[in-house]
Amino acid sequence: MRASWLRIALITLLIGAVSLGSFTAVAAIALLYTPVSDWAMAPEINAGDIVFGLRTSHPHPDFGDTVLYVGPSNTAAVSVGRVAGIPGDSLLITGGRLYRNETEVPFFHGPLPVYDLHVAGAGIIMGNEYLLGGAWPRADRWTAPDRIPEDCYFILANDTAAADSHQFGFVPGSTDGPCASARFPRARIITRVINSWPTGITKDEFLARRAAASP
Repeated sequence: MRASWLRIALITLLIGAVSLGSFTAVAAIALLYTPVSDWAMAPEINAGDIVFGLRTSHPHPDFGDTVLYVGPSNTAAVSVGRVAGIPGDSLLITGGRLYRNETEVPFFHGPLPVYDLHVAGAGIIMGNEYLLGGAWPRADRWTAPDRIPEDCYFILANDTAAADSHQFGFVPGSTDGPCASARFPRARIITRVINSWPTGITKDEFLARRAAASP
């Protein structure tokens, strides 16, 4: 009888260990984390902070989500920013205000942008000229004029000088959708940020340390 209970206990422990190992393996595959390398999203996320998200083929972010992404530029660096426009949205930035679908919305935690920008025709107009470069769907793939096309997202950082959609245009939601670019095949939104771990320092702290270390 005692041997029988011992066998049951050993089998239970073995099943638990296998289950825990499987869960850990799945979590390791699904969980994505990366250190942030700049202060584009300060003061919410500073250089050196760790951000967490889930691996997925297409995260389908919503307006206001913070995301990790690779922008359509000549670098494959992972950046962090906030979604300011999703497919189907109209978008206007003027006078230091952000209008989404003809309604003013808060510009989150950063300073208000000083540039004028809006989605028009089959592109983005900065000031009086169309923004060049970046990832653009063909004009016949725009579902409606003056609206962000399918699978395209407009991403802004808190720092208005940071490289974001006001410089390189839309970020594709996936690498094989209508917004994907053959010129920048790695450009896409990688994940929605679900949490962050403040392990870094603020820009002011960094500058103060650098000044103190200077001869």
